[in-house]
Amino acid sequence: MKAATHTELYRPFRGSLRKRPLAALVLARSGIRTLFRTKKPLFLYAIPLMQTIATCFVVHLAFSLESGAVGADVGMRGRLVGAALLEAFTNVENQVVSLLGQTRFFTLIVIAWYGAGLIADDRRLKAHLLYFARPVSRLGYIVGKLLVVCYYGGLAIVVPATLVLLVAVFSSPDWAFLRERGDKALLVEAYAAIWVLVHALGILAISSLVQRKNHALVGSVGVFILTNGVAEFLSEVLDDTRWRLLSMFGNFDALAQEWLGVKQENVDWPVTHSYLVLGGVALVSGLILYRQVARMEREA
Repeated sequence: MKAATHTELYRPFRGSLRKRPLAALVLARSGIRTLFRTKKPLFLYAIPLMQTIATCFVVHLAFSLESGAVGADVGMRGRLVGAALLEAFTNVENQVVSLLGQTRFFTLIVIAWYGAGLIADDRRLKAHLLYFARPVSRLGYIVGKLLVVCYYGGLAIVVPATLVLLVAVFSSPDWAFLRERGDKALLVEAYAAIWVLVHALGILAISSLVQRKNHALVGSVGVFILTNGVAEFLSEVLDDTRWRLLSMFGNFDALAQEWLGVKQENVDWPVTHSYLVLGGVALVSGLILYRQVARMEREA
């Protein structure tokens, strides 16, 4: 019997293969595309989007008033109002921190929604057996999943911060913001990126401990939001703001005050304490994540 090839089913591969593609990037691209197929969660970005547009408008208007671009049109009253608002609204660091403070609950929900099922679903569906049957290392698997969470989290917090900074750069007269406060712009970006990274590590660690996305989602929101509520309650009842160290939001408020010079209420502890808390959360999350992924690898 002569062998035959069914060309209507099998087509010759005409592309080119890369020698050693990075497994983490392959997993990240696959995860991003898979999650993007479900469009309904994209509505979670509605509130951050509206707040970002409003903040960009305020920053642009403030710099326009400062440069006198609209002063001749609005008259004396407009110039007086603009002068009263300039100091507050041209403080871009304060505007960005305020924006992130207004949207941080929504951002946390975004990160939790997209990150809660990444490892939990792999365990439930036994997909990790296929992953680790391939040349995928533990670190590559973790980094790939982390990049997915950081991508969607960055759309909710890093991108809005970047847009506000760009509006400030192009609206300020003679690039004054970039020349005089360019270092602050870098600190703003670092602040937003660390916010996403620490929360993403925590949510992935919780996802690795369970086998259902719903459980990981409830656990993630519960851990970060309930601890914030408990910390605020204890700080008020015991009249000691140091209880806010239990809150991730409180620790990032301390970072904003130290790095960006944005005065925050109820932050009167040394910033080194917040460094220790945030570093500890990231370290513990990373250890839990690595241990759980090592167990998944042994199962394969």
